[in-house]
Amino acid sequence: MKAKYLIIITIISLSGLLIAACGQAANPFPLAGTSWKLVSYGPISAPIPAVSAENTHLTFDEQRRLSGNMGCNSFGSDYKLADNNRMIFGVGMSTMMACPGQVMEQEQTVLQVIDGEATYQLNGDNLVITSKDGKNAATFMRAGK
Repeated sequence: MKAKYLIIITIISLSGLLIAACGQAANPFPLAGTSWKLVSYGPISAPIPAVSAENTHLTFDEQRRLSGNMGCNSFGSDYKLADNNRMIFGVGMSTMMACPGQVMEQEQTVLQVIDGEATYQLNGDNLVITSKDGKNAATFMRAGK
């Protein structure tokens, strides 16, 4: 009888440990539910500061959709994260307004970075997305910071 209770207690204890361990597993979609503000963009060797007057944002929602605005046009696509810090963006859509000078350059460069496949580095409140060819990057700071 004592052995039966001991087995039941052991099973319950191990189940609790297993549930706790699952809750601490790494988030497979660490960007889901986050929003970001553009800090810089362009060549990795010479990043260009974001146009500060523009309200730039990039949002990754829980349904693995990306939406944003880099100063002029709103855009969106789906996304998925892959191994080796790769990010794959689906076919995107965007409004098509013309924008003045540097705002248009900023938007076009960031949209090229997030076109198709890219790599990303997430370090606390900083996110760097690098184009597949490794030449350009967009650096973001977590929104609200």
